[in-house]
Amino acid sequence: MANKMTHAAIGALIAFTGYGLYKYIKEESMSLEEIVVSLIVGGLFGLVPDIIEPATSPNHRAFFHSILMLIMLVFVNYEFWRIENFSDTLKLIILAASIGYGSHILTDSTTEKRVPLIA
Repeated sequence: MANKMTHAAIGALIAFTGYGLYKYIKEESMSLEEIVVSLIVGGLFGLVPDIIEPATSPNHRAFFHSILMLIMLVFVNYEFWRIENFSDTLKLIILAASIGYGSHILTDSTTEKRVPLIA
């Protein structure tokens, strides 16, 4: 089972990768400030599922650790990115947060206990 540091590191690295991919597709250069923000936000949100549903037992995973929650994150991001009056910076922060959170669910899905479909 992944510990807090593992979840934070995976969330940070995958969020940074998502940010880098976005900048590559847009043919824009990365800024140090945005790199740091993507790493911090992704890392912090990689911890959120266990803050909401603490790992007090092997059976702690419910809705906020579920596949349904992961699907909802994808849908919310899709809808959020369609809103034109939000800045790209805000959209990237939401993306980093969602990637960090989603990485936690995906990481937990590789354990023996897995994650629930709904709750």
